[in-house]
Amino acid sequence: AVAMFAGDEDLRRTADGWLREGRLEKLGEWWVRGLDHDWAQLHRERTPRRVDVPLYPFAKERYWHDAPEEEPATLPSTQAHAHLHPLIHRNVSLIGMQAYRSRFDGGESFLADHRVRIGDSGVQRVLPGVASLEMARAAICLASGAALEQPVALSQLVWLAPFVVAAPRDAVVDVTMAEGGMLDIAIEDEEGVSLCRVSGQVVQALPPARLDLAHVARSMAEHVDASTLYGALTAMGLHYGPAHRAVTEVQHGDRQALATLHLPADLSLDERCLMHPSLLDGAVQVVAALMLADGPLPTQPPVPSALASVRVHAACGETVHVWMRAARGHAPEHGQWVVDIDLCDDDGLVSVELRGFVLRLLGAERADASRGVAESATPVPDATPEAVDDLMFYRQLIDAVANRDMSVDEALDLG
Repeated sequence: AVAMFAGDEDLRRTADGWLREGRLEKLGEWWVRGLDHDWAQLHRERTPRRVDVPLYPFAKERYWHDAPEEEPATLPSTQAHAHLHPLIHRNVSLIGMQAYRSRFDGGESFLADHRVRIGDSGVQRVLPGVASLEMARAAICLASGAALEQPVALSQLVWLAPFVVAAPRDAVVDVTMAEGGMLDIAIEDEEGVSLCRVSGQVVQALPPARLDLAHVARSMAEHVDASTLYGALTAMGLHYGPAHRAVTEVQHGDRQALATLHLPADLSLDERCLMHPSLLDGAVQVVAALMLADGPLPTQPPVPSALASVRVHAACGETVHVWMRAARGHAPEHGQWVVDIDLCDDDGLVSVELRGFVLRLLGAERADASRGVAESATPVPDATPEAVDDLMFYRQLIDAVANRDMSVDEALDLG
């Protein structure tokens, strides 16, 4: 019946009005009823090309246009607020599981300028181990519905494998409820390989402790300049570019060090990120001053292995002072250093406290650079039974901490 009026001028003007107003659904309804319409009016500026599509219902090909993948954010980034957090990009939660996913391509400052020599694989771009702390902290705030600047306490952290980024790849942060209001955090790669595990929760803000920086400095008579410090780190296989050279000055003495850090000039702070990777990694780099004082440097890089606890009070500013000292009762031995670290501002107000931070030489593990998976080292034929037993013992300790069968402190007492 509509076809009888297809040539009616009033109906044609009505159809043209629908087109101008964007009421295409209405126009389509009348077209399927028989209304003849000049569809070329839809494409006055550019005529689209035709695409062949199957004429039978069994073909499974898709003909939808796929939007290009979103570029990963760097820190800083012009697209920073396109993500939940500079290190936590998307919420991919399912029923019963909170989860977040991030995609890194290796061009980010914390990867491009943070490279580690991993055995025979050579120097690789590796996500700083301490970046896991900020990822876990942000995930806890997001999963709890708290503001991203809320104070957080973390405990019983263990690093299980390095995250090597030779090509774009994803990291996934899973959050599950634990006893006593705690949240368990598991950071994995896209294939489900565990990178890091930690527990934590949002905590009440407390008045920050204040360090007497002048008093701390008086007990340290030795000085190490930045070039010497980074030369030592390079010699051990830790290669830092400009974005990860935040340390400007170090004083040390009696198994402790006091350092000043400045955020590199090409970087900027993000209010959602309380522990900038460059500054937090710079705090850990100060261990090289203690190692220089102890004697000959090892040939393998020291990397994070475990951490008893972290308390994040506030955001780190562009200038940070770091007080590192050997943890009570733990002298450097067997390629292991256990330290306590405080980060504070110019007035000595502490923003981050790290207790029982364990660094081990990477030589005890063999890394698969293509996937970033750390595997147990295969004993060489001439290895002594005692060396093999030690290796298995430390692997069992790491597994026990990862499975929550033992605390980091208990593991340190044993090994």
